[in-house]
Amino acid sequence: MFSKDEVHCEYCMCPKDIWKPSMKTYAGDECKLYDDFMNVIRELEQDLKPFNNQDILEKCKADFEKEYSDIADFEATVNEMITINLELGVMPKNYRLLTVCK
Repeated sequence: MFSKDEVHCEYCMCPKDIWKPSMKTYAGDECKLYDDFMNVIRELEQDLKPFNNQDILEKCKADFEKEYSDIADFEATVNEMITINLELGVMPKNYRLLTVCK
């Protein structure tokens, strides 16, 4: 993860060196991608069924990956936003972190 002084946006972690004012992801400095991401989280929360990272990623990709074609690595960006929400403690109660058992 980048430090705060290396990123343009603390929500989607867009690095300053690739950010351009013309990116569709932003309305000025406001991150529209994070707003849409949070709408996906709210939809999954309201469904009341347990959901995980893969569910979030699949819904984000289906709903708006093409809209944000200026994001170089969409999947990595969504995963960064999931991590940020986990660190902030704002994931809903029906979110389940998948653990890999070997």
